[in-house]
Amino acid sequence: QTPILVGGTGLYIDCIVYNYDLQKKEDFVCKYSRDELNKMSIEQLQSLIPKDTLLQLNKSDIKNPIRLIRTIEKGTQSYNKGKPLNFTYYVLNIDQKELEIRIRDRVEKMFDLGLEEENKELLKMGLTYDIQALRSIGYQEFKEYFDEKKTIQDIKNDILTHTLQYAKRQKTWFKRNKDCKYINKPLFSSLKAQ
Repeated sequence: QTPILVGGTGLYIDCIVYNYDLQKKEDFVCKYSRDELNKMSIEQLQSLIPKDTLLQLNKSDIKNPIRLIRTIEKGTQSYNKGKPLNFTYYVLNIDQKELEIRIRDRVEKMFDLGLEEENKELLKMGLTYDIQALRSIGYQEFKEYFDEKKTIQDIKNDILTHTLQYAKRQKTWFKRNKDCKYINKPLFSSLKAQ
């Protein structure tokens, strides 16, 4: 049996194929709890990150409290690679214009399938946009809509922008990995046809 691991989150895949030895959370050395970090301003969070690390963040991440908190927490965590598994690491290499079209279509489909209604139902259940689960793309953007600060079209545009930014970060992650083998569009299309 050959297991196939599929995903877009590079760290998740790397943790498995490179056999990372992840320390338990209580072993991490961090001055602040997640709750304390959540209460800090953007400027306070930025001040906790070394300047060289801060300069590596893109324009969006440098103003995003969630990304800043993750960067702070990553700095306190150590990942030790164990003996890697026997694996082949493929990355689907889709043309940027085609990728943008697919993402745009996906965002439209999410709304057609009831993304706005899903957000309303979650709020009726008592959930708030402060919890981690609702900070992901497709949820976090709705806060300003329900606060009557943005239109539904603004929210669509925000989700599209954030998804494109996320796709860019994914590409950057995989470019750093020397083990990646890229499957270009002609091969990908022929595999899909089979």
